[in-house]
Amino acid sequence: MASRLVAAWLAILATHLPQATTALQNGVGHAPVLGWSTWLTFKYDLNATLVQSSADFLASSPLGAAGYTYILLDDGWPACPEKDSDGHCLSLPPRDPGTQRIPVDPVKFPQGLRAVTDYVHG
Repeated sequence: MASRLVAAWLAILATHLPQATTALQNGVGHAPVLGWSTWLTFKYDLNATLVQSSADFLASSPLGAAGYTYILLDDGWPACPEKDSDGHCLSLPPRDPGTQRIPVDPVKFPQGLRAVTDYVHG
């Protein structure tokens, strides 16, 4: 009985498994997206200078040559009006009523995130 059930499941799987696929030979999708997250290194101590220097390092290091092209700003960039004794953000300010964006910390990012992303992408 068990062997017939196994055979039946194998037959169902064989008919429903995707056939061999082909991919464009343009290099896209041949490797996972490679990047680095700032969180484990900087946590809340992130600022524009650290992001820019990290991007410079990544681009000029073997990681850049291996295809690392993304930097993830996980946290530490929003304005934070209330912090605990360890510097952890306890609350965010309200979103901008016109754009609904979370405000960027003007001390850590005096020119805003746009200037930092323009630098990194440049």
